[in-house]
Amino acid sequence: MDNSFFDALSLLGSENNVDIAQLVEKVKSAMLKAARKAYPECEDNITVEIDPATKKFEMYVRQTVVDDEPIDANEVNIDVARTVDPNAYVGGTIDRRLDIAKFGRAAAQSAKQSIKGDLREINRERILGEFESLENDCITCEVSRVETNGTATLLYHKTELYLFPNEQIPGETLREGQRVKVYITTIANKQKKPIIKISRVRKELVKRLFELEIPEIYDGTVEIK
Repeated sequence: MDNSFFDALSLLGSENNVDIAQLVEKVKSAMLKAARKAYPECEDNITVEIDPATKKFEMYVRQTVVDDEPIDANEVNIDVARTVDPNAYVGGTIDRRLDIAKFGRAAAQSAKQSIKGDLREINRERILGEFESLENDCITCEVSRVETNGTATLLYHKTELYLFPNEQIPGETLREGQRVKVYITTIANKQKKPIIKISRVRKELVKRLFELEIPEIYDGTVEIK
């Protein structure tokens, strides 16, 4: 496998804010599923090895060495086995490398769809894990882009959030690179693709800012009416 696969894997992880190790496990699972579909009789004997550090991506089928004609892909004749492992013996096993290209477009597409589905679930869990505890709280974000229609794209720990014009302070001009505080009003669509709704005009933001700055308000000694 050439380096382009690992370059694409790294880019995929970066674009989706997913740890490479976690992504590798998802790719291994998807490729194992594709391989088992291509070699159904070898379902329990196929392994996938992916190591981004060494750029290794190999798939193997463990075959039992026999001295006659193999009954299926789970067996290999001793003469063939010894071309793979000179120490092979009848009754033993060898790990024979599979040609990933032989899976064909259908298998590759199946693996790709499986990975995309896994990424969606990983992203859903990551966003909920990061933002659920922050619902009805304020966070500090960095403005990364401001559209001509006024909508601002904010970054919070590499996650993009969208601050729409009706949730911005009237007359305020946001600039790229500026750090601003916003209030997370709600997290919608939690079961599918979570949508983090934020605001800079809700009264709850002002209340929360006071709580952060004044301990007596935070502990309830002073109440905001």
